[in-house]
Amino acid sequence: MPWAKKQQIHWAKKQQIQTLGQLLGDTPARAQPDGRSNWELLVLGCDSYLHWVTPRLPNQIRIRYRDISQCEPTAEAQELAGRVRQYYLDFLALRRLKSLPFSDFRQKLYAFLMDQVQITPDEYGLIYKLPYFYEYDQRLLEIASTTESADSMFVSDLKQQTWTYLLQRPYRLVLEPMARLERNVSMSDGHGERICYWWRNQHNHAVTLQVPGHNRNWVSLMDSLFQLPTQTYDATIKLGTMQVQDTHRVMYMNNPRLVAS
Repeated sequence: MPWAKKQQIHWAKKQQIQTLGQLLGDTPARAQPDGRSNWELLVLGCDSYLHWVTPRLPNQIRIRYRDISQCEPTAEAQELAGRVRQYYLDFLALRRLKSLPFSDFRQKLYAFLMDQVQITPDEYGLIYKLPYFYEYDQRLLEIASTTESADSMFVSDLKQQTWTYLLQRPYRLVLEPMARLERNVSMSDGHGERICYWWRNQHNHAVTLQVPGHNRNWVSLMDSLFQLPTQTYDATIKLGTMQVQDTHRVMYMNNPRLVAS
């Protein structure tokens, strides 16, 4: 490799390391340009969230993401912000201890929570979305705590059949509804919204199906079916772990067919 090319790669890697160090703790805390600290911004983001989930006036028009100037640092918002901050600091610190990879978003989040990086108004999506992500993660932890990891299904249900068999052959699922969760990763057009249906199956394994939120016909149909006390489907499945608990395996349902009783 030419010497000039080696030097270019060397300096690119050095710059990458410096940037990562700045994000993860090598820089002092800095105030936001408007004088607000990161903590104050997080509190205001939590107040915006609380306005959405619990309107404070009868017939109040609900706005998912209120303008920061219209939000207040209420005691309730501060209490929620404290829980959000502690949960994600613990979660991210554990991932670092396990040497697990950090996405760009998690690097930014960790630095923000440690008050080591500024965010611009264009990046306020971070503080708006974080309370929603927190509540979603708490519901997932509840599901994990009341179901069994699906590791045992290979032996008890499929009699040690192969992974390929698991993916390609329909599997009979008798399901009891547990939770309908919404996860919105888009700030604007709604196409990032996912409706996540969670059931427990006949062996107390968690089963999920994720539906695009903008497909209102599919959502309406699934909402109706989800009201039934039990549902039976034939579906291909894939085992995966929960993002919030990487030792707990769950079943992701694909190509479901409702089985008439």
